[in-house]
Amino acid sequence: MTEAPVCFYCDSGDLDFPCRRGGAFDIETLASAYFEHVLWDASANGEGGAHWSYSCAFEIAHDHLRLAWDLVLSILPKLESTADAAHFAAGLLEDLIEQHGDELIADIEALAARSDRFKVVLTGVWPQGRRDTETWKRVEAARSGAGHVDDEMDLPPS
Repeated sequence: MTEAPVCFYCDSGDLDFPCRRGGAFDIETLASAYFEHVLWDASANGEGGAHWSYSCAFEIAHDHLRLAWDLVLSILPKLESTADAAHFAAGLLEDLIEQHGDELIADIEALAARSDRFKVVLTGVWPQGRRDTETWKRVEAARSGAGHVDDEMDLPPS
């Protein structure tokens, strides 16, 4: 059983941990809700019913590195378009790389080597003041050869 973080909405509100199923943290529940929220923001410029997922995901990205990487792996197949990929890249993934890029670079490189979809998603991540670091150079190398999320193209299936 994975220990769930206590995020803003559950800590200060009355949501009763919507990220949990049967009392245990459920990564797929969070991944689906985060995806729903990102799509809602992209299409309606407002808060959808899964607004809690944003806080939960960023809490995990800040304090729970391996769980955050598992969340990335769970969200990645849910992306339906380059617009989805751009929103995901510029949000959770970018923050995760900015905060934990040195620790995650081997995982990033390995996933990019086997997933064209992830390579495209990586093109939507900006360096956040880390352009001259060795880690950022490795991120750029990992995503090289991929189409950009801002291009009109189909998102690769894997």
